[in-house]
Amino acid sequence: QPAADAFYQATQADSKFALAFANLGGALLEGNNLKLAKDYLNKALELNPNLGFAHYNMGLLREQEKNWESAIASFQKAKTYSQNAPEPAYHLGICYLQKGKIDQAKAAFNQAIKINPKYAELRETGVIDSIDFNALPKGLDIRSGLDTIRIGDFRTNLKYLPGALSPNLGSIREKLAFISYLGKRSADTDFKVAMKDVGTFYEKALKPFLDGVFLVESDLVSNQMARELIHWFIKGAPGIPSGGVREVSESLAAGLDIDFNVEVSSVSAFEVITSKGRESVDAVLLATDPISASDFLGIPAPGMNASQTWYFKAPKGEIDSNHLRVGGRGPIVNSVALSNVSPTYAPADSTLVAATNLKTAEESEVRLHLSYLWETNTSHWELIQCYTIPYSLPLHRPGTPLVARELSEKGIYLAGDWRATPSQQGALLSGRLAAQALISHL
Repeated sequence: QPAADAFYQATQADSKFALAFANLGGALLEGNNLKLAKDYLNKALELNPNLGFAHYNMGLLREQEKNWESAIASFQKAKTYSQNAPEPAYHLGICYLQKGKIDQAKAAFNQAIKINPKYAELRETGVIDSIDFNALPKGLDIRSGLDTIRIGDFRTNLKYLPGALSPNLGSIREKLAFISYLGKRSADTDFKVAMKDVGTFYEKALKPFLDGVFLVESDLVSNQMARELIHWFIKGAPGIPSGGVREVSESLAAGLDIDFNVEVSSVSAFEVITSKGRESVDAVLLATDPISASDFLGIPAPGMNASQTWYFKAPKGEIDSNHLRVGGRGPIVNSVALSNVSPTYAPADSTLVAATNLKTAEESEVRLHLSYLWETNTSHWELIQCYTIPYSLPLHRPGTPLVARELSEKGIYLAGDWRATPSQQGALLSGRLAAQALISHL
C-alpha cells in the first residue's frame, strides 16, 4: 500500500507520467486489485506505447487471469522494448509451457538466462552500458564446522544444487517453507518471526549472508523489506565495476554541472546558504545521508547500522575462490577475494581480500576469523586499511514503508536509501521519484 500511495501521488503530480502509472498498476497487481491495475496499466500504455515495463506488468496481469495468448503478446512486446530485462522472457516461457509449446518455452528460458539484469533502477539510468562490470557468482560459500558448503541459484548453475540440498543447512521442508515465504504476502513483523518455519536453513544459510547485506542482525529488520531485497538478489546479477564502485557515481554524474568542495550550511524550500554565499532557487532536492538531512531539516533520523570493512593484501594463489564466504564464530559477516572477481583491483602478484564486520572489532579477532573462513594462516597478510563507518545503512524496522509516503518535507524534496529500502536499488528509486515530483512542481 505505501508503494501504491507514493506512485499515486506521482500520477497526481504529473498526469502524463507514464512510468508512474505503470508502477502504480504493478503495485495494485501485487495487491491483487486486478481491475484497478488494468486501468492504470492501460493508461500507462496510452501515454507511452513503447514502455516495456507496462507491457510486462500487463503480461503478469494476463498471466494471473490465465489468459495465456494475451499474456504471451504482452511479454513479447515487453521483450521488444526492454531488451536487457530477463523477466519477460522467463514469463514468456511459463506461458508457453501452459500452452504445451515446449520448444518455444525452452528457447524463452534460455534467453532469460543469457540476459544480465543487474538492478532495475540502475539499468533505467542507462549507465550500465558504459561501465565494465565483473560478474560475481550467484552463490556463496558457507563454512560449517570443518566443511565448506557452496550454495546458490542452481537455475543458473547446477553445481549449486548439491549444496542447496545438503541436510547440514536444514531440511527440505524448511527450504520449501522459504520458497513458499517468497511467494506470498505476510504481516510486517521482525524477520526472525517470519522465518520461524525456515528454522535451520535460516540460521545457517540465510542469516549469515543477510547480516552482511543489512549490516545489522537480520532478526531485527522488517520482514517486508527483507523479502523485497531477497527478490532483487534473485532477479539481479551482482557485479563490481573494473574501476571501482565510484565509477557508477561518476557515470551518473557525467554531463552535470556540479560544484565540488562547497559546504552547505542551511537549506529551505527556496534558498540555499553555502560557503560561497546565499542563493535563491526554484526548488531543492536534498540527497544526503539521513543524519545530515535530519540536521538540515530538524526531523528525526532513523536508527543507523555501524560496520567496518577491512582490506588485506594476500599472496597470489592463497585464495582461489571468487565466491563470497560466510559462517563460523567471530566478528566477520562476510569476506571475498575482490581481485579474483576483478583482476584490476590488485597487482599481479597479490590478492585483495575484503572482510566486513558489524559495529567494531579488533584486528586480532578479524584475522582469527578470516583464518577459519579461508582455511589458511592470515598472520602474514598485509593490512591495507580498515574503514570504520558509523552510519553504514539505515535500520529498516517493521512498520517502515518500502517507499516513503511523502516525497518532500518542509517543501524540500528528499532522496536516499533511507527513503526506500537500504540498498542501491532503494536509493535510485527514491531519487527518481523525488526528481519526477520536483520536475512536476516546476
